Amino acid sequence: MDASEPDILSNVSPAKRIEQMTPTALGTGTEYFNAYPLQNAKGIYEGQRATNKSQRVFLLTRSAFAGSQRYAAAVWSGDIGSSWSDMKNQVAAGANFSMSGLPYWTMDIGGFVVPERFEKPDAAALEEWRELMTRWSQFGSFVPLFRTHGQFPSGRSIIRLPKRILLTKAFCITITCVTG
Repeated sequence: MDASEPDILSNVSPAKRIEQMTPTALGTGTEYFNAYPLQNAKGIYEGQRATNKSQRVFLLTRSAFAGSQRYAAAVWSGDIGSSWSDMKNQVAAGANFSMSGLPYWTMDIGGFVVPERFEKPDAAALEEWRELMTRWSQFGSFVPLFRTHGQFPSGRSIIRLPKRILLTKAFCITITCVTG
């Protein structure tokens, strides 16, 4: 689910955003704003379960709060750039997110916001893109959800992971589900 956070003119100054968020029924918006995705996930989960109790719910969202995992929420880091520094930042983001207690995190492997040089690449840019996608895919194979997004210059590629990696990931997901 894209944009599962309240959108209140996100392109204004932080002071203006705080002003727009106040007051709420619970108190100041600054105290409760970040918990919105938890209630959003809860509403989706409970609505889906009420519709069909025998079907599992899975919610891929770009916003989360402590406890979101109880509502079958997996989180991706949102729209990121397609560069070496963006990939490097995702390594830290994934480690930090996982330490917060939410087990299912992913990213746009390959990035989403593509620099112009990759849209119609020359030979050097094409070689850089291939190397970036290779390294990003390698990193992505070790996060709970493999979600590729890099679309330039040659469309999406199919990544075939060795069976032992897939089985290891399936085992880890099962353990997480059973033990919380």
